[in-house]
Order: sequence, then C-alpha cells, then structure tokens
Amino acid sequence: MQSHQRKPRFAPRVETLESRSCPSVTAVQSGDTLRVTGTGNDILQVVATGDESYRVQSGTPIANTGGHGYHLSGTPQSFSGVECVMIQLGPGRNYLNLNLGAVPERGQAMVQIYGNGVGEIPGSNVTATNTDRNNITVDLGTGLKDHEHVRLDVAPGMGTNRFTLGGTLGRPYGGATLNDRSDLDLDYGGGGGTDSVTLNFFNLNKRSRAELNVNLGGGDDTFRMNLPQTGGGNVGAFDDRALIDLNLDGGPGNDTARFSAKHQGNQFNANLQNVESISGFTNYNNQNNNNTHNLPPLPPRPND
Repeated sequence: MQSHQRKPRFAPRVETLESRSCPSVTAVQSGDTLRVTGTGNDILQVVATGDESYRVQSGTPIANTGGHGYHLSGTPQSFSGVECVMIQLGPGRNYLNLNLGAVPERGQAMVQIYGNGVGEIPGSNVTATNTDRNNITVDLGTGLKDHEHVRLDVAPGMGTNRFTLGGTLGRPYGGATLNDRSDLDLDYGGGGGTDSVTLNFFNLNKRSRAELNVNLGGGDDTFRMNLPQTGGGNVGAFDDRALIDLNLDGGPGNDTARFSAKHQGNQFNANLQNVESISGFTNYNNQNNNNTHNLPPLPPRPND
C-alpha cells in the first residue's frame, strides 16, 4: 500500500538571481523558486509548460470591453527547474491567469498567490486598500494526471476579489478533472472586502482527492461549487473512490454558498461555518453546517 502525504512547504534557498522583466511585471528565479511581482493594474499569465517549467507573460487591456478583455503583449519569458511559484499582485485592478494543464503525470506544482499588502516577497508589501480588485483564474486544462499533485495557496488581500478554479472540460462550467491518485490542495484566505470564489469540477476519477480549505474573511462574500452531475449541461463522473473534503468558513459579514445539483458520488465531506445563506447543500452527502469558529481536522486519506 502507498501512503500519500502532503509535500512540506517549500523553503527558498539563497542563490544567484536571474531576472527577466515584462512590462510592469518582474520575474526572478532564485534556485528552484520563481517569484513574479507586479507593480499594479497588471494583466499576467503564468503557464506551466512541462515538468517544473513555466512561461510568464504580461498583457494589455482591449478597449471597449468594460475592462474584461485583454491580449498578451509582453515578451514571453521561460523558466525551468521551478518547484515553487510565488506571485505577488500589486495595487489596483489585476488579472491573473494561471494555467497548470501541462504539469505531467506524477508531476508537482506549488503556487502561492498574494494580493497587495499580503505577500512574502521582500519589498512587495504595499499598504492594501479596499479599492484593489483581483480577478484570479486557475485553469487545470484537461485535468490533473495520474499521481499529479497541485498545491495552491491564495491570499488576495482586501478589496474585491474573484477566484475561479476550473478546466477545459464539462461546458458550460468548464470543470476541473482529477485523474487516478491525483491530489489537489487549495488554501484560500480572503481579506476584509468582497470575495467571490467558484470551484468547478467535471470528472473525479478513482482514488483522486481534493482538500479545499476556504476562509472568505470579512465582507459579504459568495462561494459557488459545481460538482459532476447526473444530467444537464455538466455531465461528468464522480467515482465512489474519489474524495472531496471542503472546509468553508464565511467569516464576518453576510455570506452566500451555492452548490450545484445532486451529484453521483458518496465521498463529499463538507463543513460549513458562518454562512448565512445556503442553497443546494442538502443534495450532498455527509454535510455538516456548524455555527462554530473551529474547523474540524480533515480525515486521513484512505489507503489505495
């Protein structure tokens, strides 16, 4: 039998820095840590191009799109030998697209995303304001491959934040697929502003596992979760051996949680706290809505 354990948090080593700049964005590799720092009002794409390889590129907005359209205009910069990616967003309005679709079978990706005033990159801490706006999208492509492990730490800071995780399968949602023995770990910590978090899944295969810890922080926040359904436009598979653990804390404020229609699987374990409005949750197995401030420990991963 194999035992799956979370990879320890990465401790950066001090080595010669390799710096490459895109307009308003700086990418610096130190050993096996890639630090990407924006100066504010940035459009940024970070793409996994293979095993421990990434491409960083900045963009510019497209006129008359209400601030939602952009095209990539900066010179793409490529990096290899990267085990940890740290992304620091600056003040103002930022768009980040993180694409991890090319992480290979048995590969690993660790990505930390920080908003204005939150980050751990030296010199990056700028005083945060509630006028900051971050739109963060994580695209897993066609899905996590066999034995692949992806860890995401997201702390967008104050202001208005939108975080979406999905993939290219299962329209209209665009859901993420987790294949056999793949692991997805997400830790999301919201600030004092308004957060909108959406998690879309399509196929949850065999012994895959997702551990999702979401703290929405202060403000009036919204959480949405779409899982594979038995009918409709997002028909996917939820294998009985797949496992999802969700710990959701709404924090202070008037918060809303919405869940998709009843799914096929039996291994969805959820604990909700401090969420004032909940819809669709009774369709799920093993649900628990606690009015406490302490999240219970996650159960151990079952043996393969």
